[in-house]
Order: sequence, then structure tokens, then C-alpha cells
Amino acid sequence: MKPAFKPLDGIDKSKEFKIWTKPVVEIKDNEEELLEQQALEEEKNKVMAQAYQQGIESAQVEIQNLKNELSSLLSLVKKPLELIDKELEGELLNTVLWLCKVCLKVELEHSPEKITSIIEEIKPHLPVMQKDKKLLLNQLDIEVMKQILQDGEHSDLIDIIIEDASLSRGEFRLISESSELDGRLEERLSAILESNMAE
Repeated sequence: MKPAFKPLDGIDKSKEFKIWTKPVVEIKDNEEELLEQQALEEEKNKVMAQAYQQGIESAQVEIQNLKNELSSLLSLVKKPLELIDKELEGELLNTVLWLCKVCLKVELEHSPEKITSIIEEIKPHLPVMQKDKKLLLNQLDIEVMKQILQDGEHSDLIDIIIEDASLSRGEFRLISESSELDGRLEERLSAILESNMAE
């Protein structure tokens, strides 16, 4: 039988294996590297937090825009008559304007002397208008107007009458250097509507 294991007491302990440790200089280098990594990590986290905040803000703006759009669509769904009313209003105005033009044309064909109503309308504006006045009329109205004005008190108007093919019968435009009186039907109707709505 072999003898039991016994430790050797007489061994030179100076020759024992020692754990290798890094020099102090290298430890310092590791500390600096760690500090740099921490600084980079902090900067990365800061940039990510800023980007996240910007993303949240832009998302909130987009959500608000979508909410506004949805709200306007819902209001149209709830009140479709308002949309129809606006379209109908435009159609009615166009119909009234067309009727006025037709009626005026028929009236002036049957009673051309009624074109003198233009004279009554422009008379108050003539004194305040400066030189180079022009009275623009439809070609058919010019012929009638010249016949009526030939021997009347406003015969001087004959010299300022000019043809304007864009004007319908009964319409006129009185233009000077500094001002203009627009007697087209659209303008007259607008003025009538505005004055009636203001009351």
C-alpha cells in the first residue's frame, strides 16, 4: 500500500508561480478608453433622445393635420346641404345674370330709346372725371345712342363713345385717366345684392 499524500515543507517558495499583472500605465490607458466609450455612449443617447423628440413633435403635427382634415370631412358629411347651397347659389346667380342679359336685349330691341338710361346713370360722374374720358358701348347701342344724342343736351358725349365688342346690349364702361364706372351687368347685380344684404 502506498503512503498517504503529504505536503512538502521544504520547497523554496520564491520559485512559486505568480499571477501576471498589467503595468500601471496600461491600466491608465484602459481607464481613458472606458471614459471615451462612456462619452460616446452618452453622446449617442443624447442624439437618439433628440431624434426621438423631433419624431414625436412631427408626428403630433401630422396627427393634428389629419384630425383637422377629418373634422372638415365630417362637417361636410353632417351638413351636405351647405355644400349644395353654395353650388346652387352660384348657379342661381348665373341664371339671373343670363336672364337679365336676355331681357335687356329684348327690351332694347323693342324700345331702343331706353338706352338713354345710361346717360342718367353716368351724368353724376362726368364732372368729377378728368380728361380723356371714354364711353364704351356695344355696337348696336352706339348707333341708337348717337341718334338720341345728336340734338340733345349731352351731344358732347358722341365724341367720347367707343365700341367695345365684349359688352352686351345695355352695358357700358365710362373710363377716364383716374377712374372708371363699370356698368356691366355682373357689377350692377353685385352692387344690388350687396346693398340688399347690408339692409
